[in-house]
Amino acid sequence: MTPANSISYVTFLLLAVFTCAQTVNGIKCFQCNSFEHPACANLTANDTNSPFFHKCQPRDNHEMFCRKTVQTVLDTPQFTRITRSCGWFIYKTNKSLCQVTDTDFKLETSCQCFTDGCNAGTVLTPVFGTVALLLGGSLLS
Repeated sequence: MTPANSISYVTFLLLAVFTCAQTVNGIKCFQCNSFEHPACANLTANDTNSPFFHKCQPRDNHEMFCRKTVQTVLDTPQFTRITRSCGWFIYKTNKSLCQVTDTDFKLETSCQCFTDGCNAGTVLTPVFGTVALLLGGSLLS
């Protein structure tokens, strides 16, 4: 291979690598809790200028996602806390379902989602969707 061909070959390889390389941007989630910041309780997906909307910091080699947890403590007086955060440990194997914990002391619903700002709004939407699917399936049976 002549020196001119070597330069052309290296140039071609570099162009191929840079053309095929993709930039990976981390997911952005709302990150706050309503105990420290009461405004955290009422965020919507349009609040992307919120001081709580941040890019998730990578954790090892895990896929990052957004999570919203609504925790109601069944004490006197009863109170509710909302926590919005980044997650890296996926509940179970089904990415679309929420995790519900119900004890004598608290009711907790934690949902995970995988698009920017998806942990705003109501946590009940995925639950209603699941209930609708189950009801629809039982009606078809």
